[in-house]
Amino acid sequence: MIEAKWETLQADTIAPPIQPSDASWSTERPSPYDIPTHVRSFYDSASGVLTIEFRYIAHEELVEFEVPPYFNFLLGKKTRRIFGLRFDVHSFNKDKKKMAEETAKTLQSVPMKDMSTREITLRAIQSKEQKLFAEVA
Repeated sequence: MIEAKWETLQADTIAPPIQPSDASWSTERPSPYDIPTHVRSFYDSASGVLTIEFRYIAHEELVEFEVPPYFNFLLGKKTRRIFGLRFDVHSFNKDKKKMAEETAKTLQSVPMKDMSTREITLRAIQSKEQKLFAEVA
């Protein structure tokens, strides 16, 4: 397994500003601490596990959250931000497109502090989807 290169994420792409319905003159966006700055992935063909990791401005203690049968997530203990996910590709045994869809579907069951965290993570994966899933045959 080769150490993967970190890919830079664009905050405007994965966490675009939104306009609140009660203030048409302003925009809001999540804290920069809640937006991942980088992402990388690596695939261990021996175990059949694809790992995707996220880097944020600040790191924190992590806890593992399992979503059977294919996923394990590494969440920030305090913030519930996703720092990593492990996808058991061998057990899933479907094509790359289905893997991305399964990842998006599974994110719905991960306990996060709010919806924007889930949406940011999903946009981050989608923005680098080809690179993140490239190693999986």
